[in-house]
Amino acid sequence: MPDKPKKILIVEDNPSLMKAEIFALKNAGYKVDTATDGKMAMEQIAINEYGLILLDLVMPNKTGFEVLQSLKEIENTIPIIVFSNMLEEISREEALKLGAREYVVKSTISLDEMVEKVRKYVGTPPAP
Repeated sequence: MPDKPKKILIVEDNPSLMKAEIFALKNAGYKVDTATDGKMAMEQIAINEYGLILLDLVMPNKTGFEVLQSLKEIENTIPIIVFSNMLEEISREEALKLGAREYVVKSTISLDEMVEKVRKYVGTPPAP
């Protein structure tokens, strides 16, 4: 029997966007935790097991780049999708160099497409 998909950590400081992401993922059957800044994300990662992290880059206390760097230093194996509105190619290259599996520009993707990207990494949640 395959392992159940693990929880997803959404790291996002925009309350309305976080609410939409939570709704879409929970509606698709996923369990979700949240963090509103990079410091809180690192605290969550230290005490929980995640199948995927959706990570914004521009946040207070600790940026997404700093989170990626910290996770790289501890040889993180959790897949990370950077979910940002930073359009600069240099940001994309830096995030991928620091260990992100994908870099998605939020404004160019629907919530359904986001759920499909999540499914690619953690599979389909079991039926309730």
